[in-house]
Amino acid sequence: MEAIKFDYSNTALIIFGYSFVLLILITYLYVFILLRFLIKMSDSITESNSFERNANAVILDHKYFLVRLIYKGRSHNLYLALNKDDPNTYYLVEMKSQEQYNSFVCDERIVKKMHDLQLIPKTIQSGIYKYKNMEYRYNIKERCGPSLKLCFQHQNRKFSDQVFATLAIEAISALEKMHQASIVHCYLKPKKFVTLYRGVQLLLTDLKFAQKYKLRQILNQNTKNKFQYALALNKYSSLNLHLGIKPCPRDDLESLAYILINFYIGGRLFKTKQKKTKSDKIKEVELQKMNLIIEKAFPSLPKEIIQFYYNVKLSNLDQYKVINYDELKSYFYKMMQKNNNTTILKSYPWNQELIDPQKQSSISSLSSVVEDDENESDDSLIEEQSILSVIENLKQITKTKKLLSELDN
Repeated sequence: MEAIKFDYSNTALIIFGYSFVLLILITYLYVFILLRFLIKMSDSITESNSFERNANAVILDHKYFLVRLIYKGRSHNLYLALNKDDPNTYYLVEMKSQEQYNSFVCDERIVKKMHDLQLIPKTIQSGIYKYKNMEYRYNIKERCGPSLKLCFQHQNRKFSDQVFATLAIEAISALEKMHQASIVHCYLKPKKFVTLYRGVQLLLTDLKFAQKYKLRQILNQNTKNKFQYALALNKYSSLNLHLGIKPCPRDDLESLAYILINFYIGGRLFKTKQKKTKSDKIKEVELQKMNLIIEKAFPSLPKEIIQFYYNVKLSNLDQYKVINYDELKSYFYKMMQKNNNTTILKSYPWNQELIDPQKQSSISSLSSVVEDDENESDDSLIEEQSILSVIENLKQITKTKKLLSELDN
């Protein structure tokens, strides 16, 4: 019987032809999907910009209408709002698109616990607002603020010793309550602390990196942790966070120490070179922290701040040591008494100047600005413009003209 012969050359040619056609179809499909995605993104951006332009026409829950955009960030936008039933009271509205909501998710259990502890701005109402083809999740909050960053600028980058010590004590108290609930913030900087209109209490904001911790948890360092905490790194982060070590309460206290030092020396802590990438700046700051000897770097620092810093830093060496928050506060009580300030501060100096109900209409742009950028140089332009407009508005107030005259220098 004669064997059947196959023409392998023709078969290979046919297979090649089919493969080529399939490759072309896959390429066209990929291009089609990519174009659809880009068009959708473009529409999303266009609608988002349209929403921002027409914010004044937006009414939430039939009574809260947006006055203007005061902050534009990656995780949310922040609007100033009025209640038509009470037009003399301003509110803050945190607005997130669906993409922003999916990208930055806070642990709801932590948010609820912090809300119960009255450590974050009170949320009055939440909901979903539909604008054209997009959904926005909103949170209406009681207006608080300004943040310590804005207060620092308003005070010409210099707090009096009594105000400085009071801020330190209140910040430690806020962290103490949070840590007692087994929560660490992990993302502290001046703009994450906000003041109230009355009293001296401080609230915390921005919990997207906050997490629960276990007492006496084992310190560990690995590549996964280092990558996990990289997004939270900023110039006030603890050295352990730079190294990828699981955060604990001492890391928040170390961040607070850097914030306080930065306040006292006029905002000159951990300066980095211009025109560097974010990762380069973070690495440079990490090296500065490793080599920092604060009494040599800043000889003018009071011994109480130095003692606070080393108390926190040395306690990191012993993870089983219980933090004595009263001892940490005592340094700043001593700092107050050093200048014969025996009376406890009941309100901050800017409360009377900025939060007087009769002047609210002229300072409506002043509010708690929740900042999500990792570096001071990356601040939202809208926030900076808001700060400048606040300063200009304040200059129109007779009582504050003299106080703010040096801000232009």
